[in-house]
Amino acid sequence: MFFLDSVDAGQAQDLVFSASDLVTASTCEYQLLRKLDEKLGLSQKPAFDVDEMLERTAALGDVHEHRVLDRFVAEFGTWDPLTRKGVFDVVPAEAMDRATLQAKHAESIEALRSGADVVFQAAFFDGQFHGRSDFLVKQQDGSYAVYDTKLARHAKVTALLQLAAYGDQLLKAGITPAPDLTLVLGATIQRESAGSDGRGGFDYVHSDHRLADVLPVFRERRDRFLALTDTHRSRLEPIEWGAPGVTACGRCDYCKEQVRLHRDLLMVAGMRITRRKKLMENGIFTIDALAQMPDAADSVTRRLQEQARLQTGTATPDGTVTYTDKTGAAKSISYSVLESNSLARLPRPDAGDIFFDFEGDPLWQDPVTGRWGLEYLFGVIENPAEPGGTPVFKPFWAHSRAEERQAFIDFLDYVEERRMKYPDMRIYHYAAYEKTALRNLSVIHTVGEAAVDNLLREGVLVDLYDTVRHSIRISEDSYSIKKLEPLYMGEHLRSGDVTDAGASVVAYANYCTARDAHREDEAATILAGISDYNEYDCLSTLELRNWLLGLAAERSIEPGFPGTSGPGLPAETEPDKYQAAPEETALLEYLADLPDDALRSDDNRAVALVAAAVGFHRREDKQFWWGHFDRLDRPVSEWEDTRDCFIVEGGDVLEDWAKPTPRSNPARKVRLFGHAADGSGFAPGKKYFRMYEPPVPEAFDGKAVSALGRSGMSGTEVTEVGDPEGLDDGGLLSGPDDGDSDAVTISERLPKGGEEYSQLPMALTPDAPVNTDGQRKALSELAIRVRSSLPSWPKDPALDLLRRVPPSWPRLRNCPPSGLATMHMWMPSPLPCRILTSHISLSKARRERARRTLVRMLSSAWCVRAGR
Repeated sequence: MFFLDSVDAGQAQDLVFSASDLVTASTCEYQLLRKLDEKLGLSQKPAFDVDEMLERTAALGDVHEHRVLDRFVAEFGTWDPLTRKGVFDVVPAEAMDRATLQAKHAESIEALRSGADVVFQAAFFDGQFHGRSDFLVKQQDGSYAVYDTKLARHAKVTALLQLAAYGDQLLKAGITPAPDLTLVLGATIQRESAGSDGRGGFDYVHSDHRLADVLPVFRERRDRFLALTDTHRSRLEPIEWGAPGVTACGRCDYCKEQVRLHRDLLMVAGMRITRRKKLMENGIFTIDALAQMPDAADSVTRRLQEQARLQTGTATPDGTVTYTDKTGAAKSISYSVLESNSLARLPRPDAGDIFFDFEGDPLWQDPVTGRWGLEYLFGVIENPAEPGGTPVFKPFWAHSRAEERQAFIDFLDYVEERRMKYPDMRIYHYAAYEKTALRNLSVIHTVGEAAVDNLLREGVLVDLYDTVRHSIRISEDSYSIKKLEPLYMGEHLRSGDVTDAGASVVAYANYCTARDAHREDEAATILAGISDYNEYDCLSTLELRNWLLGLAAERSIEPGFPGTSGPGLPAETEPDKYQAAPEETALLEYLADLPDDALRSDDNRAVALVAAAVGFHRREDKQFWWGHFDRLDRPVSEWEDTRDCFIVEGGDVLEDWAKPTPRSNPARKVRLFGHAADGSGFAPGKKYFRMYEPPVPEAFDGKAVSALGRSGMSGTEVTEVGDPEGLDDGGLLSGPDDGDSDAVTISERLPKGGEEYSQLPMALTPDAPVNTDGQRKALSELAIRVRSSLPSWPKDPALDLLRRVPPSWPRLRNCPPSGLATMHMWMPSPLPCRILTSHISLSKARRERARRTLVRMLSSAWCVRAGR
């Protein structure tokens, strides 16, 4: 935002806004008005700390934009005024006065009307809006498509608002915009060879969206922006925190400053915006008011009250630790142990226990494949060899994708060897990142899937964050391990340049820069700092475990089960179904023995596709089961916003247990009240997993019970959805935006032989995947045929498609010549046009029927040609 003198003498200055200002307004109106106050001179600009991660992201965004520019230049060339072809680059304005902005706008419109293939950084100015579009790309019909580069992996609404702003400007200028808006994302897809820009074999993902769909949203947001800023300017006073009708995100620097100053409810650890809104509607605005409020009836608010009382010092803690922070200031932290805690579920300590922490850089990009993210350090600390000894730190480093794969394999080998020596050992970590990263690595590198599954299945990975959240309260606004450390690290608190995960990521980027510039000493110093930080994280995890065991001992709580007795899992997740099939492994081993240059041939690409197809359903199902067991084992607050999850707050039994038919299991009809996550698709006829909290009904005694004692049953059908006062049988429940309760009616069936019960579910969550045994079997049979024939190939039309083999018609006359330029259907007789599709997952009998049908069609002069 900035101001320009009005063209009308004596009038107030004109406010000029950009697409970025609209984005700010859509995410935090309070931040927008604070920035407007700074422009108006109503408030001083605060000096917030520099966010190095944000700066690095912005710099990489510029790199991404220029890579896309390079590709356009390679395709169309630079602007040639004689031929009026190429990429026209609109140089930024040297000044932000009205005349200069109008001149740049005119230059951009003229470039478009001249027919430039691409206009880079086109400048728009209509007296009220000023913006620079990344790319305007000419289409075959003469219209211009709005392209914008975003480093994000997925499209976001805020990015679409920016695209629509430029589409709106094209319409105002009389330039026809293309019907689709395009985001050039940071996500990548493989291509067959390196491009003309000389980079690796990948392209950026394009996310296309209809301008007609986005433009109304943009105009509504623009009108809201103008009304908000006009009203605020007329008041001539700075915006106040909590002003009616002004939204605040609670996360930006401006909001966090005010949260502290006003002792807002957001100071309470675990407070959500939706819960804050409900409390404010009841007259509770501060952490102090929440602490003083009488005990609430619902458990969520009561937990937040306990947290507020501990943070405000009005609760009686079980212990307090005083310490000196890195600035030299004296501080203290208090804690309370919950009466109902999970300390008993801590495993018994074992001499082989290890304490694990990843360091990863989400902004590292593979120069060959374009894939983002690198786990560059697997850090492990082992128990001291003898009491009082120094723990042993073992780092596994990786500075490339290939090294990451090897480090992953080395880590798994190390764990396997250690488990052979110490069968009851555990791998302790804090929060879910380590578990998630191990899963992702097994999928990315197609190695170690069974090993990672075994670690999860046998309960070897122990997340101490779960124990902390279910066992203690602390007087801090966060439960990060850094906040906990004064409780158990004594005088050995963090120091050095790298003190948090964000600083570690920035430091690793600086290491890569120094390494690539051959500044070896600087690179080594940076890497040593990262290593020290990771070692401290591992040591902190060790000391946290020991401190928690101490709390258990003080309360005569015996630690739980040994490492080999992890929770049982249902048959769907047994190892034989979720390990790579031998036929898949055989094809991958065949490819592994080939030289690199041979892997790009059409035949060997087809081998890789068949191998991938064999494991497709296994990998897809595994993603579901990982998420499913995470929901069973983790606090509801961590997954209640997951799509297709319904958190139950109460309910009524509409029809009690009865057999719908003499031979069926008993069923009952229940209406549940609660909240559906945003974006959910609850509708009549859909089925879900119903989850029960402990103690679970006796009917589920024979089913898997999670570490938290939860269990449930799949196949629960929704019969009605709506609000509690107006259920209907044909609606769609997609989640609330006003804080009111939702309602769903479900039909529950008893497990076979199960006893009837009165308990209501605690949640509805996504149902189990559909059965794909038939597809898996057919794909496995195909893979076996392929491997037994290699390097030759069995005759199969589906395989010909994978191999990109041109079709041949040796027995047909009057057929047009086959080719690969297009895909079309030719028929000499006026028969209705049909499309034949061939599926490699068809059974043998169905393939034979399809073959006979095709023969009959061809004999009657049909001819189908496939191409690429």
